[in-house]
Amino acid sequence: MSGLIRAPSTTPVFLGLFPDPIAEGLPASWTIATASGPYQLTDIGPGTWHLVAYPFGDHESHESVARTGPIVTSRTTSEIKLDVALRPLVATDPPAVLSFHRLAQPHRRSAA
Repeated sequence: MSGLIRAPSTTPVFLGLFPDPIAEGLPASWTIATASGPYQLTDIGPGTWHLVAYPFGDHESHESVARTGPIVTSRTTSEIKLDVALRPLVATDPPAVLSFHRLAQPHRRSAA
């Protein structure tokens, strides 16, 4: 899946695919785009997904959002092109229940 993200500022943007409209837990696929511009999500398995985008910055993490879905993929789905634009967050938007900082940290293995 790829496309363009439009954001109102130069803050990087988190984009993730989730099985439900509420961005809860770890996404099936995710990326952090450098503000407005191209993005790409890879290794998307078959399923029904919801694309959620938020600014990735401490000072404006939840002031705007982009949401779209459901997006249905299968083993035979070819490249999906989808442009998204951040908009101001409204009271009826589902919450995002995930840790941006957990996603941004490199994977750490426990000592064996």
